[in-house]
Amino acid sequence: MKTITREQFIEELRTWIGTPFHHQGRWKGLGVDCAGLVVGPLVELGIMEVLKADNRTYKHKAGHKILVERLMLIANEIPKEEIKLGDILLFTIYRYPQHLAIKSYNDNIIHVTEDRGVVEEELDDMWKKRFLSSFRLKYIKD
Repeated sequence: MKTITREQFIEELRTWIGTPFHHQGRWKGLGVDCAGLVVGPLVELGIMEVLKADNRTYKHKAGHKILVERLMLIANEIPKEEIKLGDILLFTIYRYPQHLAIKSYNDNIIHVTEDRGVVEEELDDMWKKRFLSSFRLKYIKD
């Protein structure tokens, strides 16, 4: 299995900043959603195995388990206290697990919002309240 460093993942993610939101999108510069923001950069880094776990049949609104089920195919759940650069953070929207972000440097995350597209910003109180769990990609080498 091919592996990457945390820094390589963040560096690639940063090239996606400014990409607009598009539900089920997987295209840098054209449109991406939060799942695509995990899948797309990994594919760009040569991690093709991630495509086996990708699924684009999920609905735009929360209330399904597909996101978590697919995430667990490519990552292992870790305790909040162990979160490091490049780990995946899972958040709830309307009480359901629905949003992914990637831990960046300091207290920042890289994620995609419907109105601003892919951004890197501080993990604010709103997202901290919605935090559900964290995951470490199986392709990250420490």
